Amino acid sequence: MPSIVVSISLVILLFFAFSKRSLAQSHDLLFQDDFSSPSTNWQMTHNTWTFTKNSLRHDHYSIGAIYATDGKSWQNYEWQTTFSVTEWGNEHSSLTFFVRMQELWVGYGITINPRKIALLRYDGAWNEKLELGDCLFNLEINRLYELKVAIQANQIQVYLDNELLIDSGDPFNLYTKGTVCFYADYTKAIVQYTEVRSLPPLPLKKIANVQINSILDEDESNWRGYLPQGGIEAQGAKHILLWYSHFNWQEKEMLPYVAYGKRKDLEDPDSAEFIDFFYDTFLFLYNFGDCRTNPTDITQWRFWLEKIFGKGRDLESLNNAVTLVKELEIGKKDYKVKVILMIPYPGVEQADFGSLSETQKSLNFSIKDRSVTQANKERFTAIKWYLDQCLKLFNNKFDNLELLGFYWLEEASDRVDSLLIQETSEYIHHFGLKLFWIPMFDAIGFEKWQDYGFDAVIMQPNYFWPTNLKPQRLEKTAALARKYHMGIEIEYDDSVKDPFYRKRLYQYLDYGVKTGYMKDALIGYYEGGGGLLQLFQSTNPALYQLYTSLYQFAKGIYTPKYPF
Repeated sequence: MPSIVVSISLVILLFFAFSKRSLAQSHDLLFQDDFSSPSTNWQMTHNTWTFTKNSLRHDHYSIGAIYATDGKSWQNYEWQTTFSVTEWGNEHSSLTFFVRMQELWVGYGITINPRKIALLRYDGAWNEKLELGDCLFNLEINRLYELKVAIQANQIQVYLDNELLIDSGDPFNLYTKGTVCFYADYTKAIVQYTEVRSLPPLPLKKIANVQINSILDEDESNWRGYLPQGGIEAQGAKHILLWYSHFNWQEKEMLPYVAYGKRKDLEDPDSAEFIDFFYDTFLFLYNFGDCRTNPTDITQWRFWLEKIFGKGRDLESLNNAVTLVKELEIGKKDYKVKVILMIPYPGVEQADFGSLSETQKSLNFSIKDRSVTQANKERFTAIKWYLDQCLKLFNNKFDNLELLGFYWLEEASDRVDSLLIQETSEYIHHFGLKLFWIPMFDAIGFEKWQDYGFDAVIMQPNYFWPTNLKPQRLEKTAALARKYHMGIEIEYDDSVKDPFYRKRLYQYLDYGVKTGYMKDALIGYYEGGGGLLQLFQSTNPALYQLYTSLYQFAKGIYTPKYPF
């Protein structure tokens, strides 16, 4: 009798041991690489991964994807990978392993960051995702791990060193086939071996542990509503044009932004007659590149000051453009265009910023081997110097311009920046000015923007460029803006020459009518640096009509073009 009990117990133990290993035993080998030599079976997006002897490496503080080219038809499979993380770039760095990836950001991703492992479904963009499961986990630097992902039907299991960490799936089984991919986000990593084996299909399973509620399902009764146009939070700003100062703009080029040019002949740009003011606020900014891989220094900050305040430069050109409009006797004679100036970002990767004077040492913003408090003290020293320079250079220099405040450039916030932003905000407020911010969709820290000290915040929908995103993204952004008291950004660039992207821009305008942000919300406009000017100058009536539609939107008289 005891031997029978032992035998039954052994069978039960073996059953559970087997069941925890995988959803089903793997079958045929579909793909394999030990990286002993470079392979043509991989394709990269940013060329940041490198093949070395017996490994695939990502040695850059940048982003980059590499995916297996033969896997587009793979459906049910087990992916096994041996890897190590050698260094996190910052607290938001991550390494993602995609399965059933149809294209980048379309499929399922196992994302590992310094704090946890998460199983996510990506629906067209890095910030359009649904969390399917997660597990707190502190990954050890330079330790070799074996990751195994089993995906069958809508079921997904994630193992690390043969320990089952996530057992979940997609309730909708949205993606049924696709390849595998490594994606590094400011993470240095090494992959030593990878293989993919087929698995038999399974029936669909009910997934009960995934929260699928959308913000569109929430009760709005206690929401604060949009950050209003012309309100005290934004110092009276209504429509803010993001002005990228990468060219030597002249007043005639700025004229179609300051005033609306109505054509007598739709095909003749020279037939335009300027009849009304257009954008009331201009946000001056400059893209110095990736602040993590190429942090700015004092030379670039001085260049930027000269770029906007120098003789014949952007602020003077804008001031002269307003003068030209006033000479046409449009509006009030005391009309002024409002101005916001960016604050160059003092990246913590910068250990040798440079000195502010000949008697001072070079500032060090780095948080390596020193406290955040020490780094932020020197970062604020640079910011304060910059703000003082702007105030001195702007003071009583431009008859037609009014300085509203400054713009925080980094599009997400974290614990390292939070106290620095508060200190910057307090200093700006001493002069009766405001601090503005335009975070990415669902960016880290966006919901706490008032705690950081920002006065007015506009959220980016990030809808225009990812081709797989659906218009519902605009509704979600509008809902977030109403819930957290923010404005909305309209986004486009010269891609609107393509009818596909032209329609996407019109959808921004259409949903502005549908969800109310056209009239009720503070609006920002990203146009890629010259996008609106190209619409105004185009001999294509469809593009000039888009210029007119943007003007009508700013005036609150636009009517939707496409059915919802």
